Amino acid sequence: MCSRSISSVARVPCEELARLPPVDVSHCDVSAILLELRALRAEVRSMGQIAATVETIDLSAGETQVRIVAATHPWLVCRIMGTIV
Repeated sequence: MCSRSISSVARVPCEELARLPPVDVSHCDVSAILLELRALRAEVRSMGQIAATVETIDLSAGETQVRIVAATHPWLVCRIMGTIV
């Protein structure tokens, strides 16, 4: 595996990069690709967990709003539910 970090590669002038020969599949570092894939999969999983947390918070906020309306305006809740106080 290459010892140079991505940030040091990013600082290489474009003229030097243009002199590099084209790279095909036989020149790829498969372990680096698999490491990146693993990191991306972990990121996707964490985004799924964040989305579930946001949904839970959203549902909780909605329930809280209903409770506040029910406590402050019981006539409105009864009208929505179709019952008479």
